[in-house]
This record gives sequence, C-alpha cells and structure tokens, in this order.
Amino acid sequence: MLCLIFSIASFIWLKLDAINDYELNPIIVLTIATVGLLFFIIRQQGLVLLSICFVALFSGAWSVLNLIHSFDKGVVMGLDAWFLVSALWFLTWNNLVQLSALKTKNKLIELSLNIVIPVLFGAWIFFLWEVITIGMSVPQVLLPAPSLIWQVFDGFGATLFADFYQTFVRSAIPGFIMGSGTGFLVAIAADKIPFLRRGLIPIGNFFSAIPIIGMAPIMIMWFGFDWQSKAAVVAIMTFFPMMVNTLGGLNETDRIDRDLLHTYATNYWRELLSLRLPNAMPFILNALKINSTLAMIGAIV
Repeated sequence: MLCLIFSIASFIWLKLDAINDYELNPIIVLTIATVGLLFFIIRQQGLVLLSICFVALFSGAWSVLNLIHSFDKGVVMGLDAWFLVSALWFLTWNNLVQLSALKTKNKLIELSLNIVIPVLFGAWIFFLWEVITIGMSVPQVLLPAPSLIWQVFDGFGATLFADFYQTFVRSAIPGFIMGSGTGFLVAIAADKIPFLRRGLIPIGNFFSAIPIIGMAPIMIMWFGFDWQSKAAVVAIMTFFPMMVNTLGGLNETDRIDRDLLHTYATNYWRELLSLRLPNAMPFILNALKINSTLAMIGAIV
C-alpha cells in the first residue's frame, strides 16, 4: 500500500513540478505503482508476482542510478525522485518479507534464500548510500559515494595492494604469529617454573603499558625502516597479552579437578593437555582477539 501511495505521489509531483534540472521516466514510476497495486489487491502472493516485483524493483533502481549519475555538479533530486526511492524501499521491504516467509524442504533452495536475502538487503543499503550522497550533493570529503570509492580502488589498485601486502602480509601477520606463539610458549614455561611466573607477570604488565611510540624508534634502530621493524613492534605488542591471558587461564582450573588427576599419578604435561589447557581456551581465544587488533595498530602506526 505504501509503495502504491509513494509511486502515485512521485507521478503527480513529476507532472506538477516543471523546474527540475532532470527528467524522471514516468513509465518506471507507473510500473512501480502498478506493482504496488497488484500487491495491494492480490493477498496471496506467489512466485510469479514476486518475480514481477523484482523486475520492477531492479528497473526502478537502475533508472534512479542512471538519473543521479547524469546530474551536473550541484544538482539535487526533487521530491518526485525521492517519492520514487521511497516506493522502491517499501517494495524492497515487501520482497524481503515474502522471501523470508518462504518455507521449503529443499536444502539447496533454503541455503540459496539464506544467501540471497542478506545480499539483497546489503545491495539496497549501498543503493541508498549512492542515492543520498549524489542525490543530495553531499561533499565527497564528508561521505564519498560507493561508485567513487570503487573508482579509487580501480584506479589505484596496484598501489593499494602493495600497501596492503607491506602492512598486513609482511608486517601484521608475521608479528602476530611470532608474538602470540612466543607468548603462549613462555606462558607454559612460566606455569611450569614458579619463579618465571612471579618475575614475568610484572614485566609483562609494565611493557603492556608502554605506548607504541616509545617502542617504534628502538625497533627501527635495530631492524631498519623496512617491514622487519614493523613486525618486531607487532610481535612485542602481541607477546604480553597472550602470555598474561594464558597464565590466567591456566590458573583458573578447579583445585578438585587437579587433585583428581593427581590421584591417578598424572604428570604435569598430561594434566596440562587434558585439563588445564582446555579450560584456558577462552582466555587464549580472548588474547588472540585482542592481538588481532593490536597487530593492525602496530603495523599501521
């Protein structure tokens, strides 16, 4: 019903407003209005009507995109075009509701619906983003349109890929693996040797508080200005969170569980692998989550 109302409003405003700097196709507007009328009249909507609705939806969206990309600089959309966009929004909403309500026993069709519905919703979000930024003549500095972002990726793809490779592949990933892996192994050693645990935890807390700007110059002096210094910074930043979290997780095991294993004459490594390490997995995974953020910060900054 709302789709029909906004389509009629768009057509009426199109005929009344003669001062626009663009021309909206009235056939598209009438088509959307007709589809909205069919949805209002026919309560039992089958796949045929749903297919017609999708064709009308894509035609209307394509017409709007062609319209806004033909604008001269400074031209904004009028109410007729905004009424059409609103009609398309309600038509999209109805389509997604109908698709979500479809019940099928075919696993392939169900899997396809689970993929299609989020893709359609995401495509509509990008469509609105494009229409709002160009149709309202939003400055590119504040919010660039998706098409402009794609043009940048297309024009500077080689440069962006080189930066991505240098920052992520050569700096963040090696530093993340070295820091997290070394922190995990040192935590196991500290758990096995009590004096290491008492000595390393205060040092770990101290180094965790040091800002990256304090470590970066030292790493640059040691490893140079290439990716090795960035990887070293990432390794240091990710080492201590992993060590502290792993030690905390290993110490969270219940005393009664450890006593039970001791009654079976279980040694340290068997106890570690069968009881303490599985119980410490939430702490380890939390450290990995923290380190994934720290790795990107260390590699970029």
